[in-house]
Amino acid sequence: MDTVDAMRDAFDTLAASHRQNGNITLTVSALDQLAQSYNVICGKWMMFCNTAEVDAFWDAVVRLICLERGKGSAKVSPNKGDNQHVICVYVEDFADWGEVMGVRDALRTIGVTYPIGFKMDAYTLLGIYRRNKWGINCNRYYE
Repeated sequence: MDTVDAMRDAFDTLAASHRQNGNITLTVSALDQLAQSYNVICGKWMMFCNTAEVDAFWDAVVRLICLERGKGSAKVSPNKGDNQHVICVYVEDFADWGEVMGVRDALRTIGVTYPIGFKMDAYTLLGIYRRNKWGINCNRYYE
């Protein structure tokens, strides 16, 4: 069994008893521990924009990551016909608060001054999205 499948199995075990008999098993700390125990610790700051803005925004992100910070990675979603894109800027370890906030502060320098969400890859792999059936906030941080 690979790491992601094993993490999903462990999550399913936690989820099976979530909100039963007063048990809240899917807590932020439980999900943090789960991600760390399976070494799925990457996460990303997510910014949304429309097609008219995406090229200039993407250019600013690439310059920030490649030229100014000299480390990290990012991706931009293709246009799926809804005129919306998401740009993700990655952090290697969601628990490295200095790096997480260092990237967030750097994004402010290119104009991302409004609040954005930071989502752990573990949440994505476990199917934790907005309005999920467990009532879990899909953003680990919101700054």
